Amino acid sequence: MSYASVLREAKEKINLSDLGIEAVKFKRAATGAVILEIPGSHSGAKADALARKLKDICPSGVNVSRPEKCAEVRVAGLDDSVTSDDIKMAIAEKGGCNREQITVSEVRPDRTGLFGAWVRCPIVAAKQISEGRLLIGWVAARVTILERRDIRCYRCLQNGHVASRCTFGTDRSGLCYRCAQPGHRAATCVGKLMCVLCQEAGRKADHRLGSAKCPAPSAKVARRERPRHNNVPTDSAPPDGEPMHLDGNVNA
Repeated sequence: MSYASVLREAKEKINLSDLGIEAVKFKRAATGAVILEIPGSHSGAKADALARKLKDICPSGVNVSRPEKCAEVRVAGLDDSVTSDDIKMAIAEKGGCNREQITVSEVRPDRTGLFGAWVRCPIVAAKQISEGRLLIGWVAARVTILERRDIRCYRCLQNGHVASRCTFGTDRSGLCYRCAQPGHRAATCVGKLMCVLCQEAGRKADHRLGSAKCPAPSAKVARRERPRHNNVPTDSAPPDGEPMHLDGNVNA
């Protein structure tokens, strides 16, 4: 099975004009997956319709997804009783998005003694909730949109490339981002801060991997033939139009 054969079958069975689509832009994701982008007004609904059609005709080994353009935000100033679900509900209501589109970290205390959480949600919702304060229970929480982070390889933990294109020999996928120790995730970590990349490079390492204090450079890999097995990062949506990923165990 190849991308070419999948796309050829799609062209034979789907009439774009029936969906109100004149044409699509064809792009390639960092992982090698195909991106079909629908430009113009009402492109979101059109992309959803095309994605549904493709899911109906594509073989089981092909994954069709509709990535959202997302942003990361920090929600702070919360009281002890607020839960991740409370935050998700408040963002969905004010931001006008579905709860399934929102990811919320564990609510944890910060250096002020109050509580906060990291959130990933559609960028439109992020802009909406950052205007003024977000009401969560009795609290008017502060919302800060965070700077976009570089893409990071979950295998070697270097940034600048994805795991499917990783050429580095070291596998650090089992290490905690926060303390560099194996056996747990950063969300539940209570260990001492330690950046594994800076530690191995002989630099000051008393910080979380990828934090503002981390001087670890990007480790980009040379362009090569796209991989046979792809894992599409959810934050890899292109900047314009409404994208849709076509991915799976297929070869071009």
